[in-house]
Amino acid sequence: MKEFNGTPQEIGEEISRAIPPKLQEAFARVVKAGMKVMFSEQTHQMMMEQLSADGEMDQVLGEGIAGLMLLLFQKSNQTMPPEVIVPAGIYLLSEAADFTEKIMKEKVPAEIMASSISVMTNIILEKMGVPKDKMDAAMNKAAQGGYQ
Repeated sequence: MKEFNGTPQEIGEEISRAIPPKLQEAFARVVKAGMKVMFSEQTHQMMMEQLSADGEMDQVLGEGIAGLMLLLFQKSNQTMPPEVIVPAGIYLLSEAADFTEKIMKEKVPAEIMASSISVMTNIILEKMGVPKDKMDAAMNKAAQGGYQ
C-alpha cells in the first residue's frame, strides 16, 4: 500500500489526483461534511472522546473514521457514491492523525497510518456487505498501486 505520511493537504491533493473527474465534487462534499462533523462545536467532544479511547492508535483512528464515513453515508440517504467513501476516509483519517499529533506532541508513524487505513477500509467494506473475497481483491489492488 502507498505510504501516506505527508500533511493532510498533501495527502488530499494526492488522493484528489487519483479520483476520476466525475467524482471530484462528491469527494469534496464528503470531505467537507466529515470535517464539519469532526471539528464542529456540537460534535468536537465526541471526537475527543474517540481519540482518547483505550486501545491501539491504529484501531482507534481506523474505527473512528470508519464510523464517521458510515454515518455520513447513512445521513446522505445512501446517495454518496461508494467510490469516494474510502478515499475521503483516508483524507479524514490524515486530518484526525494530524490533530492527534498536535494534541500528543508526537508524530503518528507511517506504519500506524497504514494500519489505520486498513482497519478503516475493512470495517467500511464489511459493514457495506462487500464479500470477503472482493474485499481481499480490492485490498490487493490498492497495495499494487491503487485505482487510477
